[in-house]
Amino acid sequence: MKVEADWKERGFSFGIWTDPPGQVWENYVHDTDELFMVKQGTVELEMQGRRFCPEIGEEVLIPGGVTHSVRNVGGSTCRWFYGYKRWLNEEIYKSGSVRITNRRGTRKKGAK
Repeated sequence: MKVEADWKERGFSFGIWTDPPGQVWENYVHDTDELFMVKQGTVELEMQGRRFCPEIGEEVLIPGGVTHSVRNVGGSTCRWFYGYKRWLNEEIYKSGSVRITNRRGTRKKGAK
């Protein structure tokens, strides 16, 4: 996949996320930069006090330390790509020790 190869070349991981209509992810902060791209559906992204709906295929950089929210505002399933800037120690990243924080506290990458 072209996007995945491009992101990996630029030092980012790559994943695909799927959300049902109405799903909301409020006030998350990551320690590292994140790339975000809508593949399908309508997403509202909020960061730094600004709300916008990225077009399908539009890449958005969410800088590390910036609080952001992602909302599926369409009436259908949404799919989006995401990737985190890799650290020099790839084993730390693979171990799942990437920390994701929101108002409710901190959880490990992949935790529900």
